[in-house]
Amino acid sequence: MLSAEPSTDPDGDSLSFLWFHYPEVGSWTSPIAPAGAENVYRTAFKAPQVTRPETAHFIVAVTDKGAPPITRYRRVVVTILPR
Repeated sequence: MLSAEPSTDPDGDSLSFLWFHYPEVGSWTSPIAPAGAENVYRTAFKAPQVTRPETAHFIVAVTDKGAPPITRYRRVVVTILPR
């Protein structure tokens, strides 16, 4: 489970969220789709089965509803371990 719950806008504008796996970096390059909606402040991704430790990078884009809308990005790096 990944969360951007503490996100706020200094002007009080409402926020939209977009989570996605960034496969171009990290050692795990196959796409990992979100287990639920990717446009909420909190989402889950199901880790793939691996035979050695792998890293996967996930990005959340948080955009306010101001004029103009401003987007800020944060990255989460996850290490996936074999079972």
